[in-house]
Amino acid sequence: MFPKYQSLMDYFGIPDRHNGILYKELYKEFYNTYPNIEINQIVDDYCYDNGLERCFTLDAIKHDKTVRRLLESLVDGLLEKYKLLPEDVTVREKTIFDD
Repeated sequence: MFPKYQSLMDYFGIPDRHNGILYKELYKEFYNTYPNIEINQIVDDYCYDNGLERCFTLDAIKHDKTVRRLLESLVDGLLEKYKLLPEDVTVREKTIFDD
């Protein structure tokens, strides 16, 4: 996923040392897309299950396979939206619902 994150950071002019800005925006976009999935609860559950007081949000997301797939899909959609994928790479199958 790092190359995908890097592509978004480059596109939006986010310096490498400020990657937290990208993650924060991705979490907001995730919430906007999936309002019924509470990321804070996923983090709390991950910390509890692993005996941690704190953890990185991305670690908790990576641990939850369903949420991880949803985040990956969201990132892929953003890469496609901003035309950041090579022309021969598609991240989504065409359906009858596409324009």
